[in-house]
Amino acid sequence: MSKVIDADAHIVESQALWDGLEGRDKRFRPATLSETDGDGQSRDFWLVDGVLRRLMPAYSRIPPAIRDLTDVSGRLAVMDELGVDVQVIYPTYFLAPVAYRTEVLVALCRSYNRFLADASERSGGRLRWVVAPPLDSMADSLAELEFGKQHGACGVFIRGLEGERILSDPYFHPLYDKAAALDLPLCIHVGNGNMFVFDKFKSSALFASRSPVLAAFQDLLLGGIPDRFPALRFGFIEAGAQWVPYVISEVTRRAEWISKGGPLAAFIANEMGGNTKEASRQAREKDAQGLNIVRDSRFYVGCRLTDDLDYVQRWAGKKNLVTGTDYGHDDYSEDLEAFSNLRSVPGADVEAIDGIRGNNARVLYGI
Repeated sequence: MSKVIDADAHIVESQALWDGLEGRDKRFRPATLSETDGDGQSRDFWLVDGVLRRLMPAYSRIPPAIRDLTDVSGRLAVMDELGVDVQVIYPTYFLAPVAYRTEVLVALCRSYNRFLADASERSGGRLRWVVAPPLDSMADSLAELEFGKQHGACGVFIRGLEGERILSDPYFHPLYDKAAALDLPLCIHVGNGNMFVFDKFKSSALFASRSPVLAAFQDLLLGGIPDRFPALRFGFIEAGAQWVPYVISEVTRRAEWISKGGPLAAFIANEMGGNTKEASRQAREKDAQGLNIVRDSRFYVGCRLTDDLDYVQRWAGKKNLVTGTDYGHDDYSEDLEAFSNLRSVPGADVEAIDGIRGNNARVLYGI
C-alpha cells in the first residue's frame, strides 16, 4: 500500500524556533507579549520590528511540544495514531507578514528553515517541510532554497499576494527557475503577504487569506507561468477545491476577452509580465481541445472531504487532488480524521481515494 501523505500540516512556532538566530541577528528575536482582556481572557502575541501578531491560542488536544516540533517523537506517535506516514509541514507565523525590514525577514526565515531542517532529520524523513524564503531579498531566497533542498524540504512556501506583487510578476522568475532546477514545487498556501490588506481585512478570512490562493491560480495561468517554467509544479493548499471550476471558467472568459485586444487588455498583459495574450491563446486552445488545464499546468489542489468531489474531478481530474489534516491548528480547516474518513466520501472511487491519500501528494512534493 502506498504511503499516506498529509499534504498540509503545521508547526505552531514557539520561542525554541528562534534559538537559531546568530550574532547580530539575535536582536531580531521576536518577543512574546501577553494581555488580559476585560473578561479575564489571556491573549499572547509575537512582537518584532514593530509588527504585532497574535499567537495561535493553546490547543488542549495537542501538547505544546508536539505542536512546536520540539517533541519530534511525540509528533510521530500522533501520526501513527492518525494513520499518516508523512506530514508536510507549513508555517503558522509566516502566514501573515512579519517584518517591515528585509534584514529582519531574512534572519527569521533563516532561523525557521534551520529549525525545520533539524526536525526533519530527527524524524527520519517522516516530517517534510516547505522552505520559507525571505522574498524581499531574492538572493537570500535562492540560498534558502538550496539549503532546504539539502535538508529535507519538499516545496517552497509562498502566499498568493506577496507585498505589492501578484505571483505572475517577473520579479519571481528567478525563484521559479531555482525551484524548478531543484525539483521543489511552488506551494501557494492560505495566507496574505501584504501588510495593509492583512491588517485591514484580517477579520474576513475569505477575503484576506483564502481569496489570494484563488487569485494566484488565475494569475499564474494568465501570466503564462506554467508554460514558461515547464518543470515547475504548483500546489494550492488549504483553500479547498470547490472553487476550481469557477476560477477556470473565469480564466477562459478572461482569456477570450484579452485575445480581442484593446487598450485595457494591453495594459493587463503588460502588468502581468507582457505574455498574457500568448498565455490566453494557449488557455483557449486547451479549453477548445477539451484538455485538462489543471493537469497540463501541473497544478495540485488541496481538497476537503466536504467538497463535491464528483463535480470537482470533472475539472481537476483524479490525479491532481491532495488533502491534509491541517494538524496543529484549531480552526475550521482542521480535519484530523481526513484519511480515515476518505473512503466514505461520495464521488470518490478507488483511484481517486488512492490519489488523495498519498499518490498525488507524492508527485506534487517529489516524495
